[in-house]
Amino acid sequence: MARININVGTNANDGTGDDLRTAMQKINTNFTELYGTTAEANDLVEDGSPQLGGNLDVNGYSITSASNGNISIVPNGTGTLTLNALKVNGTTISSDDSSKITLAESVDITGTLLTPTANVTGTLTTPNLIVNNISSSDSTVVQINDGLNISGDLTVNNIELGTIKFTRDWSDASTRFDSRGKAGDVPGLIAFGDDYMYVCFGNYDGSTQIWKRAALSTF
Repeated sequence: MARININVGTNANDGTGDDLRTAMQKINTNFTELYGTTAEANDLVEDGSPQLGGNLDVNGYSITSASNGNISIVPNGTGTLTLNALKVNGTTISSDDSSKITLAESVDITGTLLTPTANVTGTLTTPNLIVNNISSSDSTVVQINDGLNISGDLTVNNIELGTIKFTRDWSDASTRFDSRGKAGDVPGLIAFGDDYMYVCFGNYDGSTQIWKRAALSTF
């Protein structure tokens, strides 16, 4: 119902406005519309704290539900909930201005975390983590400071331990043919073949023999 205005006339006491009873009826009608007809809607104010529908207390900048109730904000249709620059659409959280979303504190995840790309600068705690690829956004080394438990198969092309580096195999896709090695070979690189173990003692320059090998035998 639209608001009912009281006719106050053109001039004071000119007799053209509503009489007192009619004015009071309009006031009552407006209050009825404001407070509603149910007990919950009538509970607009309780203990000096405004309430919404009798279940939400509005106190300063805080909205608190009553009796451990949920607070649901549901946009209509395809609308989104926007909090400053943070946008929530269904179960998707995104940035309204396309900037990075920052989680400033530690994050505990009790479900499964699925992500193709994740940049985490703080502490991320999750019992179940499924990641297809882990890499750094600036191509620097990814560092793991604590123990790593792997229950499945571990496939590694190159392993670096201080100055010792392991490569997958000597032929390395048939690009390393003799003791001169190939571009990128450095001291400490260790490779394996069917019959030999290879160790690199120099930097590749195209002419210097930088690899040595030892024969492998059965026992």
